Amino acid sequence: MKNITTNTAAKCLVQTLVTNGVKVSKTEEFDPAFDSALKADKATLIEITIAPQALTPAKTLSEIRNNK
Repeated sequence: MKNITTNTAAKCLVQTLVTNGVKVSKTEEFDPAFDSALKADKATLIEITIAPQALTPAKTLSEIRNNK
């Protein structure tokens, strides 16, 4: 879990609304980010990044196209 720094639109939204912002890229990072957001005294934006090919937790777009 890290502060939002790469997505300019998300960063601007966070700064404009004077909220907290965190970025998660691993499943295990979400629960701590969500718990922190619930305890925060202001709104929290959680930016979730996933692999571009990911469609489901178990299969990618390529795997579905190739019937794997």
